Amino acid sequence: MKKRPIVELARDPDPRSDILRKPIFQLNADINKKQKNVSFTIEKDVSTQYSSRRRSYMIHKNTLAQILYEAFYNGFTTKYIFPTLIMLDPTLVSGFNHSGIYTFYVHDEYFHFIKNIENEEESDLSLFKHTYDIHSDLAIGYALMLPSSTPDWNHIRTELDEIVLRVTHLLQLHGGLDEKYLITAFHLDSQPDYFLSPIIASHWFKESVGL
Repeated sequence: MKKRPIVELARDPDPRSDILRKPIFQLNADINKKQKNVSFTIEKDVSTQYSSRRRSYMIHKNTLAQILYEAFYNGFTTKYIFPTLIMLDPTLVSGFNHSGIYTFYVHDEYFHFIKNIENEEESDLSLFKHTYDIHSDLAIGYALMLPSSTPDWNHIRTELDEIVLRVTHLLQLHGGLDEKYLITAFHLDSQPDYFLSPIIASHWFKESVGL
């Protein structure tokens, strides 16, 4: 049986939370910043195995890519949610040199750099991490594909829950990582009200204490 992650309903700690946020990025944004993209290699036809050997980084970029591929694309079709990385410390993942927000291009096999984390967003993230006792600088962000019509939140939540369970299972297979998953406040008839919109949930992980 898959172990369920720690789940908390996170309310935006920013005092402007009564204002719907304009998304801070679009999926196809910053297409000219290719120098910050990070390529990876995933194995699509083999069983998932992860090495626990110690490295100078927390997780290898190929391993992280494999986890995202297995969770979002291998035998599973996402309709509403796509994966992003919230990278506050690029030394945690091999091959990364820039902090920021990245999306995951499974067919082209690279992490696509979307944007830097601006001062205001960095301040909001610091407050967010302090509020929810997060001691991590790396997260998988679950971002909402914004459709032309208002989506059904029940369908979104069902898809989100399934993906999160898959990610949690794969992180546990990897071993040596602690995780915390938070889903933000969501307006049922509008876009998510969250300073990282269109990211509607975040899955933070760090090395387990004592490793």
